[in-house]
Amino acid sequence: MFTAVLFHRFPKVSSINDNQSDYPSVSVIIPVRNEETTLPRLLNDLKAQSITAIEIICVDDASEDATANIVSAYDVQLISLDDKPAGWLGKSWA
Repeated sequence: MFTAVLFHRFPKVSSINDNQSDYPSVSVIIPVRNEETTLPRLLNDLKAQSITAIEIICVDDASEDATANIVSAYDVQLISLDDKPAGWLGKSWA
């Protein structure tokens, strides 16, 4: 009985595929540093989303592996941060 009341109270959400133009664009910003083993799966999953207006930006914090090459292969925007700011203390800048 509780389940019936619960589902009756809340309206059903329509599918996002109904009309893509009704939805705003989405920007996904991904901080990356030496992520060559995990980044391909994440980018594949993001590219597989049903949202057509999606912008993917990777911010590379001086990776020492193939992270930048992987980002380039997926045709997403790459911002490279090679210089550390004055007073840089590590993770607190993330």
